Amino acid sequence: MKNVLRHPLTIALAACSVPLCALEAISDREMADVSGQAFISVDASNYQSTAQDWVNQGYSSDLAAELSGSYEFSRINLGLDIKTLFNADSLVLGEFERELYLNPDGSVNDVNGAVPASYQVSNPDTTGENFDDQIGRGYDNDGDGALDTLPADIIINDFALGRVLNYQDAENAEVDPFRIVDPYIELAYKVEDGQRRVAGVRLGLGESQGYLSGEILSLTGTFEGQISGPVQVVYDSNCPGGDSCALLFFATGTEIVSQIDLVDAVRDSEAQPVNDENPNNSYWAGYGYGAGRESNADYSSARDGETYEYTYPYENIPYLKRAGWAGVPAGRNFTASDTGAIAGLIPGLTNQHECIVSGTPGCFALTNYQSIYVGVEGLEFDNGGAAKGAFVSLQSEAVPWEDLSGLAGDGDIGRVVTQMGAYLHLARFKSQGSEAYPIMLDLYDATAGTQRVATCVGQLKGC
Repeated sequence: MKNVLRHPLTIALAACSVPLCALEAISDREMADVSGQAFISVDASNYQSTAQDWVNQGYSSDLAAELSGSYEFSRINLGLDIKTLFNADSLVLGEFERELYLNPDGSVNDVNGAVPASYQVSNPDTTGENFDDQIGRGYDNDGDGALDTLPADIIINDFALGRVLNYQDAENAEVDPFRIVDPYIELAYKVEDGQRRVAGVRLGLGESQGYLSGEILSLTGTFEGQISGPVQVVYDSNCPGGDSCALLFFATGTEIVSQIDLVDAVRDSEAQPVNDENPNNSYWAGYGYGAGRESNADYSSARDGETYEYTYPYENIPYLKRAGWAGVPAGRNFTASDTGAIAGLIPGLTNQHECIVSGTPGCFALTNYQSIYVGVEGLEFDNGGAAKGAFVSLQSEAVPWEDLSGLAGDGDIGRVVTQMGAYLHLARFKSQGSEAYPIMLDLYDATAGTQRVATCVGQLKGC
């Protein structure tokens, strides 16, 4: 693995290799004149809950039982302000065998299972005779009739933090670093019958801001972003044609917005018919499902005029494992940023089903996003621009990590639920007194993807 890491700690350690850093005792009087903050501090905490506490939060009884009980946490806080340019050939975490979460008949196979691995179909037909062309298509390399999973929980090739400006001009090249303030390392212990066992470890970024780049093949955890833009983008992609075009025409100047999450973008990855009462008219449930039940469970099919109630294959899990896609989950819709009669029509015109929003793709392969900006672009780090609460963790069993996003309020359990394996947490956070997203995309970038920023001098990647 190749990497470049530059931050004050590296310089300090190098400097201390010379006699200047020899330790010498100072008197009590001299000590009284010294003040400062500890470079390293250690916090200890504990957390206890019952299974009913988690059931009340909407978790399944099986997961609630795993999370209940007593936990102890030891957090090592590092008083660092890191500005870094970091490159690695690949980042692979949580490499072990996982089975699919669902059997071919739609039944649950393994609560620690994964979504199917998939690849993107070029130019999918979303409205014509070949409506069933998939945006995402799954693998079955061994021919056993079951779709395959990716080999690790997190796989990012050509991973990088930060960027290089003027990268083709070595003399004038300039590093725009990825900044991390107050990182920490935390250990979690599960306590049972008076015995403690290590349940997990996480590396927290404290506050962070800057470019994250790479070819994201597999992600496990929370990946929350926001798509926003004018209806004009949806109209241009879909119209003329389609029943909603006339109404969309009058709303082209309206700004619309929706949250995106990790989704399973493989058609028939769950095979439960959505109309059991009339199997002849039913079809397999679509794709584009995220974790948890979405608010809009009914979908009126444009194909046969029938109304179906979706089943939600991942409604009882807190997050997807080994996802390769992100987007607007099935059943969710866009909302308008303003009010009025036209704005009130937007949710009905932009409901997502089968990875399509009004004829426009609503699910996107993560490989489309070669670089994403973590934090609020355009805001200074110390003025609300830094993302809060981001972390990566490894667990041998379920662990409820403390939520450090600043958003946990009254009635919120204030914990980030993780299960066995690796976990990446990029979620909403508090900025300037309101909710912000670590990843912001406009409608065009969501569809077309984002290009990689340069992370090396002389070339885009692969230093």
